[in-house]
Amino acid sequence: MKIEEDNTLICDVLESFVKSFGAVGACCFIDFSDPHRWLGNEYLENLISRPGMVYTSDNAKSISVYTRRNVSLNNSDLIRFYNKDVHIWRSIKIRGVEGFEELTKVTLNLNPSSNNELVVRYFIYFPGEVALDSGAIEKIRFLLVPYNEYVLSLASSDDPQLCPMLSYKIIKPKSLKVIRYLSQGLTREQIAERCYLSSRGVDYHLDRLRDVTGAANISSLIYRCTKLLII
Repeated sequence: MKIEEDNTLICDVLESFVKSFGAVGACCFIDFSDPHRWLGNEYLENLISRPGMVYTSDNAKSISVYTRRNVSLNNSDLIRFYNKDVHIWRSIKIRGVEGFEELTKVTLNLNPSSNNELVVRYFIYFPGEVALDSGAIEKIRFLLVPYNEYVLSLASSDDPQLCPMLSYKIIKPKSLKVIRYLSQGLTREQIAERCYLSSRGVDYHLDRLRDVTGAANISSLIYRCTKLLII
């Protein structure tokens, strides 16, 4: 399946880069630039449990899952990371991942040039306690920038979990099908037949999407959904 091949490629490329500057792994995911606009005070709780992350290795996934499950919602690092371009977390103690008992985690938030609604967040893991100066951080940022657009392109393909609107369960999979069919030029009757809905059911999903995205009409809805990688 092409999306699986694409995910494998971005993982391999990301892994080769993070290892080139001494990191042992990384993960990245697409998020909202202003998460509280969409999730309010439930953002951090949703972040801890959300799917839709790309990992460089099984170890990186284990580290990410462990740190997210074992962090308090009141953790100062968790509270700070999402609204700072760069954040270096305190030394993290890991259990159950052999060889990675203590790590330094660096968070980089990179905004794509073409989309101010979203951000790609990178969690990069270094062994032990590592002191990183501004020059090292800028080098890491420079190396990662070219991959932002590629990561974003995966979300608008057939891997819906990479899209934050879906991974945070703000919209339903059925609504995704409805708006994608509409964007492809299908009529409401055709959409209803393909989605096993009545015409009123199609309108319900479109109205729900307009309410969520703040779109005034169908043209605006298509535009908003494109910016949010729903279609």
